[in-house]
Amino acid sequence: MFEHALSRHLSLDRTLRVLVVGAGGTGSKVVVGLKNLHLALRAFGRPGLHVTLADGDIVSEANLARQAFYPSDLGRNKAHVLIHRLNLSCGLDWHAYPEHLDRNARFTRERPQL
Repeated sequence: MFEHALSRHLSLDRTLRVLVVGAGGTGSKVVVGLKNLHLALRAFGRPGLHVTLADGDIVSEANLARQAFYPSDLGRNKAHVLIHRLNLSCGLDWHAYPEHLDRNARFTRERPQL
């Protein structure tokens, strides 16, 4: 019988750091899924996740119909809006990086180095 197992390099005994690039249709849903995964890990006594969401775009009217934004978000940075909402509603300390990434961007444990 096949058994699912995590790589020995991926330990659930420490906070897992995740970088999500893009807060549009797919990225916004990924971040909400990561929030759910984080809460499940915490419920089982694990440290959970720390997420950084990077996106330089602002919320436009076209985003309201197909992404996780509201009219009050118009003109605000997508990454800031989503991370701020999750931090407030779930007591998280996740980070938004409100800029577009290029191939020279490097992330450290603290913040991106451009």
